[in-house]
Amino acid sequence: FFGYGQGTNFTALDTFALNQKGAPNSNFKRPSLKRYMAGGSIGGPLIKNKLFMFASYETNIQDRANTVSFNNLPALLPDSIKNQFNAQAGTFTSPFRSNLGFGKLTYQQSEKTSYEASYSLRHETDIRNFGGGTSFQHAENVRNNVNSVVVKRTYFSGNSLHETLFNFSRASWNPSPENNDLVGRNYFGAGFLGGFPTIQDFVQDRFSLRHDFTYTGVQAGGEHVIKMGGNLDALKYDVTKFQSGNPSYNFRQEDNYAFPFEAQYGKGDPNITRNNGEVGLYIQDDYSPISRLTFNAGIRWDYETNQFDKDYKTPAKVVTEIAPFKIPSSYISTGTERKPFLGAFQPRLGASYAIDKAQKTTLFAGVGLFYDRSNFNNGFDERYRLQFQEGTFRFSKDGLPRDGQPTAIWQPKYLTKAGLDELLAQGTTGKPEVFLINNETRPPSAVHYNAGIRQNVGTWQFSATYMGAQSKDGFSFIFGNRNSDGNCCVALPSYGNVLLSSNAPKTWYSAGAITINRPYQFAGRNNFNWGVGLTYTVQKAERIGGDLFSLDYIRVEDYPRTPSENDVPVTVVGNWIVDLPVLGGIQWSGLLNLSSGARYNIDDQSKGGGLGQRRLLLSAGRTPTESFLGINAFGYRNIDMRLRKDIPLGRNRIGIVGDFYNVFNFQNLGCFSGYIAPLTGGPNTSYGKAGCTVSDSRRAQIGLTYDFR
Repeated sequence: FFGYGQGTNFTALDTFALNQKGAPNSNFKRPSLKRYMAGGSIGGPLIKNKLFMFASYETNIQDRANTVSFNNLPALLPDSIKNQFNAQAGTFTSPFRSNLGFGKLTYQQSEKTSYEASYSLRHETDIRNFGGGTSFQHAENVRNNVNSVVVKRTYFSGNSLHETLFNFSRASWNPSPENNDLVGRNYFGAGFLGGFPTIQDFVQDRFSLRHDFTYTGVQAGGEHVIKMGGNLDALKYDVTKFQSGNPSYNFRQEDNYAFPFEAQYGKGDPNITRNNGEVGLYIQDDYSPISRLTFNAGIRWDYETNQFDKDYKTPAKVVTEIAPFKIPSSYISTGTERKPFLGAFQPRLGASYAIDKAQKTTLFAGVGLFYDRSNFNNGFDERYRLQFQEGTFRFSKDGLPRDGQPTAIWQPKYLTKAGLDELLAQGTTGKPEVFLINNETRPPSAVHYNAGIRQNVGTWQFSATYMGAQSKDGFSFIFGNRNSDGNCCVALPSYGNVLLSSNAPKTWYSAGAITINRPYQFAGRNNFNWGVGLTYTVQKAERIGGDLFSLDYIRVEDYPRTPSENDVPVTVVGNWIVDLPVLGGIQWSGLLNLSSGARYNIDDQSKGGGLGQRRLLLSAGRTPTESFLGINAFGYRNIDMRLRKDIPLGRNRIGIVGDFYNVFNFQNLGCFSGYIAPLTGGPNTSYGKAGCTVSDSRRAQIGLTYDFR
């Protein structure tokens, strides 16, 4: 059994909370920051040498906190709105609750045959998505539930091993707004007020049958370990999604924030149910012609029956209205064009060679091609947006078109669902967008490769590794209703913009890592037993294209090669563990994590916020660096430590634990403002400044463990 706990006063306040606490006339109130973890496990024989059980349970109760701060509000923002922002600033509790359970029975039928049956559950609630320039009103509760049942049979005979597994799992992901009655209001350059826009409930049921066969009886030219097998999966997706069911409005400096220039709102049938099937086959040979040389060669093939809604039929009305844009016929589906992809053959080859007989120096390398399954949600909008009509409503002072799209003259009544329903009934604005998937869409794939050397020197282990990956056939959307000159966008009679899928996104990743490791070795309670490890990684990640939407250029291929969102040039990870022979023995351990820090996007609206004026510079912003041991190169710094004292009680043991997180209270900044305001309204004085921290401040935790038998 174990239990750990942190009280509210065990946690330091971050930079933003301290600023609010020290502000004149502050009404700062310290939020609840309690955290508790408890659980246990038990295992053993129910019938001697025949039937065994194991069970575990863990609960995690956290009251975290996010600080909401609106720094340097734009001068053009009306005083009444500034007062609303100031009233919403503060530090607010972000509760997280988790329950994990697992149980397993193992039956040893004979020396050759055994059976296992297990059940696992995961239940979580997480109130999040606020902080920095986003008010607490915007919080959503993300509920995550996963239940899984596994039955497995293992049969061993001579050189053969058979493993057959059946699995059923249900995963439910259900985020919903905490304030669904408050419309969202996004003031560019200032922040976000109001509720979260969307309620979602994704349920996936999976039935899986898998068999693996291992054979060690082949001795042709050396030793072989041959593995082969396959899986057959049946899946059902049941999705309910109220996309922008709670309206959100965008305000900008160009209009002096007097009224929203656009809004998003949706209503209709929110449910879609679809089935899918997956088949996978593989074979692999681990071949050792001599004791110091091993080759790993294999190939896998995957097949998916319904990757992109193969039965979908493009409505005749959509086909008619998009005709002027000369969209390729491959985007029009009659329900027969989308054939399953049969080419997902994935070879891989690896090798390792020990240079000396003692195998102190080893060379290794590997390369492989891997296919991925495109997220079900990627192609979801093609059918969904026509049955649940999420529209973009455009407003102006004069009712003239903007960016080729009609606008409505702003009236205060439109700041409600009822007002937007009125516009929907008129059909002049708020028209749904059309999403079209190319019938020839391929699944994304990537080539991964690595090479390196490992060296043992006494009890020390060293390695140097180069790793790389190149992916292609990513998935993104582009505008399909641009003018002939490439400007965006031309209005359709019944729909908003047309978005076309693209397979053009690509990524590149390369990294070099040096690892030094001295494994922990126990040599008696009265000795300084110790172990240490350190990995230094230099890496580069780049991409062509946006994320799910690549709307800043005519084609994805027109994007420059830019850093990826996860491009972190330098990462240092270290760990240590030391037994101190004082007070009857105390163990001291810790973790070190340093990195260059995350990137953020820059939203350049200096030339205006309209299509063709606004520029989104992907991952162009970089977290400022701070010093660690005199090296000013790290945007993220963290050191955690633990002290543990074990007290034997006969065959049992009690452990007293003290954990200390972010020991040096590093303030790792995030939520950077990348908004560049229009020139006509003055600069965004918050540009490049942080709005939150991305890690907890220093905190302490005490715990107790009890092991028995």
